[in-house]
Amino acid sequence: MIDQEKLDNQEETITFSTQQDDEYGLPEAEFSPIGTEPVHAEPEEPVQPIRSKVSEQPKQSRSTWPVWVGVFVLLGLAGFFLYFFVYDQQEAPVTPPVVQTVTPQPEPEPIIEEPAPVVEEEWTPAQPAVGQITTISGRTGRYYVIVGSFIDSDMAADYAVKLSKQGHNVTIIEPVGDRKFYRLGVKEGDTFSQLSEELDTYKSTFGQDIWVVRY
Repeated sequence: MIDQEKLDNQEETITFSTQQDDEYGLPEAEFSPIGTEPVHAEPEEPVQPIRSKVSEQPKQSRSTWPVWVGVFVLLGLAGFFLYFFVYDQQEAPVTPPVVQTVTPQPEPEPIIEEPAPVVEEEWTPAQPAVGQITTISGRTGRYYVIVGSFIDSDMAADYAVKLSKQGHNVTIIEPVGDRKFYRLGVKEGDTFSQLSEELDTYKSTFGQDIWVVRY
């Protein structure tokens, strides 16, 4: 019995504490639910399902019009080629070829030119140019090729004229100092070696008795 009373007291204590916990120490308040007006819904009309009408038509046979179109096109092309390549060529007038007649012209006779007569000219030996004759009476310091020495001035002058007609330039060297002879030079130069090289050439014309002197 004692145990039963303890259990009852404990339950009351737990119930009391639970009530205190639910109220959180606040005063009690009255709550009323929010009133709602009734909604009047209009009845919906039932939707009838749409039935698709399938027209049942008999299956048509395969069309043959493309075949006929192809046949007509081939016939048209055949007629076109026959007209333009056979019929048109038969009706085209044939133009006869033009034959040109060429009249040969007489060829001109060749003109034969007679050669001009050849005039033979008589050969005349060329005359050598007349050389100059120069007379010096003083020393010049130059070298001369001497081809003759004369004691008489007239003899020296005559031989100088003869050599000038052969085309030689002649220099008459008059006597100077102790020398009493007139000398004839046919070549002059600045050095002895220059005239010595040409001395053999003059020997073939004037002989061996020629020499080089300085005047």
